[in-house]
Amino acid sequence: MKNTGWSIFPFAIMFTIVLFGGNAMGAPTPEEIKTYADKSGAGELVFSCTFDEPDIASHNIFKKKEFQLVPNAGRNGTTAMVFDTKDAKKYVVAGFRLPDLDINSNYILKMYIKAENLVHTPLATEDSNGLFCWEYTNEKGEYVHGEYPVFYDTPNEWKEYELLIRPKPEVKHSQLVFYLKKGMTGKVTYDDISLNKYGKNHDAVLSYPKNLTSRLGREVFVFQFDMKTPKDAVGLVTLRNGGNTVEKIAVPDSAMRAAVEFDGIVEGPVDLSFQTADAHEKAIIGKNAYHLKAFERGPAPSNAAMIDENGNLLVDGKPFFLNALFVNHAHKRALADIEAAGFNAIVPYASMWPHSFLLDENELSNFTDEIKLFMEKARKHNLKVIFNLKGQLEHAHNHEAITDWDGVTDRMAIALKAVNLIKDHPQLLGWYINDEMPAIYLNDVINMREQVSEADPWHPVISLTYDSGALPGYANSGDVFSYDNYPIDHEKTTQSLRGMLPGLMAARDCGVPHWFAQQIFNWAIYRVKTKEAFMKSYFPTEKEIRAMPLLAAIYGAKGFVGYQYDCVVPYVEDRWPGRSAEEWPKVVAMSHVLNDLGPFIMGPADAPAVSVECTVPDEVKARAFIDGKGGVRVLIVGMGKPCDATVTIPGHPNLTSQFGATQSLGNGVYRFHADAIDSDVLK
Repeated sequence: MKNTGWSIFPFAIMFTIVLFGGNAMGAPTPEEIKTYADKSGAGELVFSCTFDEPDIASHNIFKKKEFQLVPNAGRNGTTAMVFDTKDAKKYVVAGFRLPDLDINSNYILKMYIKAENLVHTPLATEDSNGLFCWEYTNEKGEYVHGEYPVFYDTPNEWKEYELLIRPKPEVKHSQLVFYLKKGMTGKVTYDDISLNKYGKNHDAVLSYPKNLTSRLGREVFVFQFDMKTPKDAVGLVTLRNGGNTVEKIAVPDSAMRAAVEFDGIVEGPVDLSFQTADAHEKAIIGKNAYHLKAFERGPAPSNAAMIDENGNLLVDGKPFFLNALFVNHAHKRALADIEAAGFNAIVPYASMWPHSFLLDENELSNFTDEIKLFMEKARKHNLKVIFNLKGQLEHAHNHEAITDWDGVTDRMAIALKAVNLIKDHPQLLGWYINDEMPAIYLNDVINMREQVSEADPWHPVISLTYDSGALPGYANSGDVFSYDNYPIDHEKTTQSLRGMLPGLMAARDCGVPHWFAQQIFNWAIYRVKTKEAFMKSYFPTEKEIRAMPLLAAIYGAKGFVGYQYDCVVPYVEDRWPGRSAEEWPKVVAMSHVLNDLGPFIMGPADAPAVSVECTVPDEVKARAFIDGKGGVRVLIVGMGKPCDATVTIPGHPNLTSQFGATQSLGNGVYRFHADAIDSDVLK
């Protein structure tokens, strides 16, 4: 029998509502919560700068030659600010004027900094380095006081720095200042600056229903609380639909998940508000809003792509394990290579770049025809398409946006024109609407999600960020959250995956499916300028390329999108002819491994428990998966430090190592050894 998708009510959700969503005994009433103090402003983003903002280059700080905007110098290939001073006699100081602060609030300043070649010359009078400080002035612009953190440890790799800001009554204005101490030389790179009210807004994420759509009549809404929310917190859910307003209490279970049921939903808008309430403190500590559309749903159309209650992707009602690649220009060789490697989908960055992404049909001048032809090419190569709309966001860079398509000039209207053009095409898998948009613009992304989902309720919206600190709230911008982390550096031979863990854990806990974007490229593509430097740079090994998605799978990733084809084949060939023949097979090998694991990653949740004891604490991760047909796979990943780990899988004494890094010790006990980043699959 064909799965009709929306007509099937998830049993898991029906079960949980009996346990916790429908029983609010002992919880505060809606009327009581309305008397609580509103403290949801804690964690409010006051200022953000990623140095990718469209107008950042006009800032006064860049009038000083020592401060430059450098593309690809940021943490994830983004633009960053580089302060490079070579004259020890010249004391260079520059800064940003910040919004006026509330003297009754405290704030937390965060930024990422990387320092290189810092030198205390004989002119230096202090041992510390400076890097940044915070200064206050009064109404007359006179200096009042400042916060001057001292830095002795300034590693030449990215490190997050924090500073607590406590305004005083006499303060009127504030400035974030960048500098090195007098007599110093060197280079400092700054990225991802944020200023938040001190504390945290405890965002909740709407996990179900998917695609911002609701059935008529009865609907269950499932919410994932922030995992850091106090355990006695509850949610006040307010539903507005058809002129009626109904309030209910959502009580989380042990996994901080809650479900509430509403009856009498009629066709049209469904507006939900969710207030997270701390019953002990009698305070509102989080606010979220969701805008859905209710309509009569019959069987899903044949090209529908939907997420089931287990977070798995279904295409035409059947499981579809996403093994995809980003690609810039989807020309014939790219599509042929990607298909032959076993990938089943692509995310073409150039989806909305007229006369750019086809390349093989230069005679086409009509963008509508280009898109149609591209979708047919994808069909010929058996590749599904996650179509990229991100350039149409209001705050995206202008060079990524179409601003006139057959007389349509509004960015969002143009995005919806593309949606309506291909939403029924059998190759369409979903809509990619955001690629690392700064959190301060998150409302723009959410607005696009709402409009795209209303125009096409049968394909998921995918939103991506590398900023794990933006979760869980960032997960409200898509049906699927995608986390990208590219930890393999181009300058080092000693590598580590440990930096992936905060983002993977946050993605696991955010309440929506996670599709991991893994590194397959050499950072030197973006970070070195000469052919000579490129040929000396470090390329990810096959073991490293394999270990990254396996680690993500251990933490719950349900799909995978490698970044990206062009960085492994054409861009490498341009700089080092013949080298792509060495690099592309590594990616192909990873693809085959993932395809073998697909039925297990999408399998039942009740896999055997796995325990790990390692000679280096917390250095090896492992998890078992089952396919529901008697098969089992155990993924083991070593994150970089030489180590040995004892992995125990009770009841499975006869598993064999796929990659030779593990030996059986008998009775379901195995020994995994790694000298650097490595992984294994037991089967």
